[in-house]
Amino acid sequence: YLSNYCVNGCTYCPYHLKNKTIARKKLTQEEIRREVIALQDMGHKRLALEAGEHPLLNPIEYILESIDTIYSIKHRNGAIRRVNVNIAATTVENYTRLRDAGIGTYILFQETYHKENYELLHPTGPKSNYAWHTEAMDRAMQGGIDDVGIGVLFGLNTFRYDFVGLLMHAEHLEATFGVGPHTISVPRICPADDIDTADFLVAVTGMLWQDSENSGFFQFLYMAGQGTVGNPQTGSQFIHIHFLMLKESLDQPYADVRTKSFEDRNRLLQTFN
Repeated sequence: YLSNYCVNGCTYCPYHLKNKTIARKKLTQEEIRREVIALQDMGHKRLALEAGEHPLLNPIEYILESIDTIYSIKHRNGAIRRVNVNIAATTVENYTRLRDAGIGTYILFQETYHKENYELLHPTGPKSNYAWHTEAMDRAMQGGIDDVGIGVLFGLNTFRYDFVGLLMHAEHLEATFGVGPHTISVPRICPADDIDTADFLVAVTGMLWQDSENSGFFQFLYMAGQGTVGNPQTGSQFIHIHFLMLKESLDQPYADVRTKSFEDRNRLLQTFN
């Protein structure tokens, strides 16, 4: 995280503009260099760059300079090979500049596709513009970035609505630009500074899916793969799903189901019919 200065008023994020208790920090290029070297010493070759939205303190020039700094560092056995970028929605021209800087994946989470809820949760700042935010991936594609990542913050709206929204967004990108998202993320709501998860619809910890879903839903998780099924490095094949009973509260018990083979997994999926 390069900077937590932000002009937005997102009600679920401790970086929101009105939070006067959080410590604010913007890394200098030298501080970025030290952080990158420390990460390289830990074995990292790919980084995700993030920053709050602040036109004066975190302009696109600062982001581009930071990317250049990261790529320029040659330390011991190599360098950072890929810088993924997660910054606020911007213009086609700025997306072209990010592409020319050699970024990996451009990531932007929709948070929720439900327009009314979105506007309630983002009352102020540039991010409050639902259309500007929702159409950002179109502008990124128009700017020459064909590697994007989308996602929602489950808990801000009903999971069914936002799950379908994710699928429709991915389908739109593929139909319009010939390529869908590289990644689909499901970040979780966590308590932080002045943020209380009890203020939101559902507080999600890890990958939580209601047990009322049918086999088609879990088949999608299996087909989606990343982080849900299998480990390409070890060759293991498993499905790890948490079923949460959301009848009265989040305190209900859940079942942790693991299988170790495709046969076991397929038998498991059949049980959800």
